[in-house]
Parts: sequence; structure tokens; C-alpha cells
Amino acid sequence: MEFDAEGVPTVGAETFGAAEAGEAVDAAVGLRRYGAPRATRAAQKPLYTYIVGLPVAGPPTVAIGVVNYRVNTSFQVIDFIAIGTAAVWLLSSFYIGDTNMFLGAGSVAADMFFPAVMNRGLRYTTAKGGRDINIGWIYNAGTSTIPTLVMSLKVRSYFRG
Repeated sequence: MEFDAEGVPTVGAETFGAAEAGEAVDAAVGLRRYGAPRATRAAQKPLYTYIVGLPVAGPPTVAIGVVNYRVNTSFQVIDFIAIGTAAVWLLSSFYIGDTNMFLGAGSVAADMFFPAVMNRGLRYTTAKGGRDINIGWIYNAGTSTIPTLVMSLKVRSYFRG
């Protein structure tokens, strides 16, 4: 076989017709479409898991209140967890930014978000920086001593560095 100055075969080389050349191009495109690794693909940023503690509800003399939290770093909510005395707390409203997390009216027992309860999550709701999280609560037992209700969010966020 003979080659020219650029290394292209000149004698004895196979020639391709237009149809065969098109098939070769289709094969190369198919490799890119169906999972062949690309050297130019940028690496994804890793997500980290954090806990966001919300202000404590239940000062000793208040039976109805609102917890307010200003988001300083955007994050994705994985779960909402409440810890308190069972059957005495109701959540009357829950907003992440301007998104109402309740579809209907009324209150929800805080027990639904206690750690022992399964499938309590608020998955994949994004809280953007500069927005507020507001949770309205009601103490429902009627006694003079109001126990504490602790609320927190388990979130996923890019590393804040």
C-alpha cells in the first residue's frame, strides 16, 4: 500500500460510497447518544446534607404562633421533622417561600412529622435564598404549661465553602 505526504493511502485503498460514509457518521452519532462517555462533559457539583434548625415554638404563655426562618443559602428540602409532646400540637400553615405546602384548608397534627413516623417528607421542594419559611402552629391541649416543640429541616445543598 502506498501513502501520500499526509499519510492517506493512494494505491490499494478502499473507497467508500456516500451511503457507506453516511452509515459511519450515523454510528458515531449513535455512540454519543446512547451512553458513550464524553471527554468534554463537566463534572457535576456534589450535594451535601445539612440540618436547618427552625426557631423553637411554644413559649410558656403562647398557644398560637408562627415560626419564621429566612433562607440565606438555597437548598432542597428532604424532610421536615418535629419533636414534641404527641397529640398536643397542630400545624396550621406551612409555607416555603411563596409555596403553600398544604393543599387544603385546616390543621395537621404535628405527630405526622415526628421521627417515628415513616414517609413524612417534603421531598424536592426548593427554598431559595432570601425567601422565608413560615410555619403556623397551635398548642391544642388547653393546659397552662405549654411544652416545647422543636422543628428542623433536613436539606440538601451545594457546599457553601
